[in-house]
Amino acid sequence: MDVMDGFSPAGVTSLALTVQHRAFAAAEELAHHEHTPELAEALNPLGEQIEQLGQLSTALHLALDARPSMTPRLQQCLNQYFSSCDPSLAALTKQLMRLQPGLLHDVNWHFLSSQQALLKAYNDVFAYLEDILLVEDRDGQDASLNAPRGRFIMETAHRTIRTAAQTNSILLSGGLEPPSEKDAPAYTPPSSSGKSPAVTEAEAPPPYEPLSPTGPAPAPLSPPSFLSPRSRDRASSTSSRPRTPNLPRIDGPYSHTLSPAELSLVNPDQAGPSQSGSSQAGSSQTGSSTGSGWDKPSLSSLTRSFRALTSSLRSKPDPLVSALCQAVTNGDVQQVAGLLKHGASTSGRDENGDTPLHCAIRADQGPAAELLLNVGADVTGSGWSKMPPLFFAASLGSLNVARAILQKGARVDQRNTSGQPYFVDVVAGGNLVGINFLMENGANPDCSSISGRPVIVLAAKKNNLALVKMLIDFGAKVNVTDMTGGSLLSVAATKGDPAMVDLLLEHGADPNGRTVNGTAVMIEAIQKGKADLAIKLLQAGADPNAWDLTGQAAIIPALKDNRASAEKKLELVRTLLQAGADVHATTLGGSIPCIWLAVESGSLEMTELLLRHGANPSAMRQDVTLLMHAVEKDETALAKLLIKSGADVNLADKKGRTPLLVALTKQNLDMVTLLVAKGARADLKDQQPTAELSKALSNSDIAAALGMSVARDTSQQQGTRKLLKQTSN
Repeated sequence: MDVMDGFSPAGVTSLALTVQHRAFAAAEELAHHEHTPELAEALNPLGEQIEQLGQLSTALHLALDARPSMTPRLQQCLNQYFSSCDPSLAALTKQLMRLQPGLLHDVNWHFLSSQQALLKAYNDVFAYLEDILLVEDRDGQDASLNAPRGRFIMETAHRTIRTAAQTNSILLSGGLEPPSEKDAPAYTPPSSSGKSPAVTEAEAPPPYEPLSPTGPAPAPLSPPSFLSPRSRDRASSTSSRPRTPNLPRIDGPYSHTLSPAELSLVNPDQAGPSQSGSSQAGSSQTGSSTGSGWDKPSLSSLTRSFRALTSSLRSKPDPLVSALCQAVTNGDVQQVAGLLKHGASTSGRDENGDTPLHCAIRADQGPAAELLLNVGADVTGSGWSKMPPLFFAASLGSLNVARAILQKGARVDQRNTSGQPYFVDVVAGGNLVGINFLMENGANPDCSSISGRPVIVLAAKKNNLALVKMLIDFGAKVNVTDMTGGSLLSVAATKGDPAMVDLLLEHGADPNGRTVNGTAVMIEAIQKGKADLAIKLLQAGADPNAWDLTGQAAIIPALKDNRASAEKKLELVRTLLQAGADVHATTLGGSIPCIWLAVESGSLEMTELLLRHGANPSAMRQDVTLLMHAVEKDETALAKLLIKSGADVNLADKKGRTPLLVALTKQNLDMVTLLVAKGARADLKDQQPTAELSKALSNSDIAAALGMSVARDTSQQQGTRKLLKQTSN
């Protein structure tokens, strides 16, 4: 993996883990903090986005651990977005800690809206980057980053991040003091420099500040449109209620207005007039007295008593809810009915954070679930979990509960706040029973993730043959493309499962499908040494003359392949030729005919195969004929094959040398005999005598092959001249 200037892949992985922990911490804060029903309803969409962000960062963390290689640009994008998201989540978590029951009229709805948009932007980006990490080819990764959808997602994220940075307080000025500018996360869009912005640590909780006793409170903003009409009315009505007296407050994880009794727990010396003990210690504290007579508690006192204070403020499971969850898990319908009759809440949570309906789903207790649903258990919202109950049940294969939920009006086409069908999440989980159930009840087998990846592609990437077959049986299209542009067939081919490829071809997949780079799947199979796959695609109708990215026909990489066995390579080339591959194809620029590649491979069978299909036996390479090549290499068998196929035995090269002259120079009697027998002319009158030629002509066997007698001149050179003259007669 690349290591870019300024950061390393390990740093990106660490950032992903940090964002994961931040997101789950924020979700935990929302899940276990006490809110009024109106405020909880307003925060629900935000919680869904936080939960999704945590799951996406987890998936990215795992993908980064498994990714053997990524491009510098992809690494830079991951680093930039994680570095930006981390402080944003830290600031948001701190703001969420400031919310308390009764502060609905102080909520800055614009802040909530902008933060929800911000989280959605990060989710869209991280989902897209997760898909890109699954692309094995580095060029494909950059191509995906440059794709129109990718540019749109990232440009949208840049605008949203800049907009969200302009609002930094969840409460209006009538509530707690807003954080300073240093609390607002800085954001720098990805640049070409490869440098990453510094990741700032989350600021410590703001110090204690008393509420100002003077000055009118600003008019609150209208409650958001996503509240129900009843909730908006109740939220608006709170603005006319009298405010809480200006009592001291503790800001931090459990922001809280101190009652006199609670203040005595913090520091008995600072109790009000009704409390025993001296008040002199209080007068020594920094800050003026409030209108109620309560002095600001010391930091050391707060530290000593913080655990006691916060324990009383923590959300604890309702004993009735815990009992209800246990009864539901055990399937004790009678006890469930009794607990519900005595007021046990269907929306409460046990000590594990599960609702009663979640417990019914985990244990697949259908009758118990029906009781919960009959008294109003929610079947549409996801709360702080990833999926609504129907899809959660399907993902676990809990069909008894899933049927009960479906009968209560749950929809199989429900989408999350990002617009992605929840069915995608169920498919990602791979539970065949639950997936089959949802499709039987109308779930779309052709739906896609928010990044544009069809669920059948997701199943193929997981190499889940049974799931791919199930989706096809329910009507999923097989000629679809991934968000990177690669065909479904290319995904299956990359996984290397012949059964998956067979399944797709049997159901009409185009054998000429393209990879993310635009190369034919068959070509890529050849280039990667997957001869069996290439043969399968050719037999299914793949174009035998498809070109690779350099413009070379498929037969060229097939002949160059040195990974397949000789037998498999021969079978591949034979299949190509039988399918109509051009036997006269050349390498890039037309420099080397494919017959030359066969000859240079040393395989007579391959050469004979091409010659039988019409390859030119006299093809030249850099003015050298194939026969001349065979003579120079002393390959008599190859020369016989070429001559048998019609090679011209008298064709001279650019230097005027004929195959016979070269054979004489090399004193190869077998080659000389073959060439003369096949019609080579022994016309050597224009040749200058050389030592090699003189020696060859002095050989009685070679001279006899030429039909000459050996000269007996005292001068070897004169004798050679006579022999050369004799060969011309």
